[in-house]
Amino acid sequence: MIFIKRKKAPQKFRYNSKKYKMEVKKYKGNDIKTDVYDNGHYAYFDKSVKDVFIKMTNYRCPICCRKMYDSCIKDNENGFLIITAEHIKPEKYYPELIMSWKNLLPCCNECNNKRDSKIINNYLNPTLIRNINEYSYCNYKGEIVPSVGKELLIKNMIDSYLLNDRKLIINRMCFKNEVMNDYFNLLVALEDGDESIVFLDIYRDELKKKRLKEKLKWKVDLLE
Repeated sequence: MIFIKRKKAPQKFRYNSKKYKMEVKKYKGNDIKTDVYDNGHYAYFDKSVKDVFIKMTNYRCPICCRKMYDSCIKDNENGFLIITAEHIKPEKYYPELIMSWKNLLPCCNECNNKRDSKIINNYLNPTLIRNINEYSYCNYKGEIVPSVGKELLIKNMIDSYLLNDRKLIINRMCFKNEVMNDYFNLLVALEDGDESIVFLDIYRDELKKKRLKEKLKWKVDLLE
């Protein structure tokens, strides 16, 4: 996870948010979603909001750290990640916060869908915790694991967003291998890099074996 600085809400959103809060006071429970939000033609994720989210994230999902793209049917069909709006407190259980700017978080469509409407206790908000990247790290297996002393804080986030599913692990291992290859080529060009080259070459081969094993296992499971 990475920190992103929250920017000011668009003027149109601020106006609709105030209007929504006034109307919400007349309703309770699920009636808010149907009678106020739907019938009032509100939109918490229009073009103005998306533009601000793009500036906040620079097209990088703060949850899984992968590249995102503008919402486009063609992109979605090709498997690209689409930028969306996540409700920190799910709209299903907190309909009064649907139009709350502080309750909205930019993230990719996969992270949004994986979490669905699950309530996460002690939610780690990437717009509030500057050192959130220090709460976890990627181990040699490509898994996201909690940092020492942060286990209770980050575990719910890792589990709720399925940050250790096989697809993500394979992507991380592929990236690590690419970095290793680039670094290996750099060491080859150095006159005093002999010992480092030997170590890195052995480590790189081990990563290739593990990555291939995981990839084959993942493909077999998909066919079952």
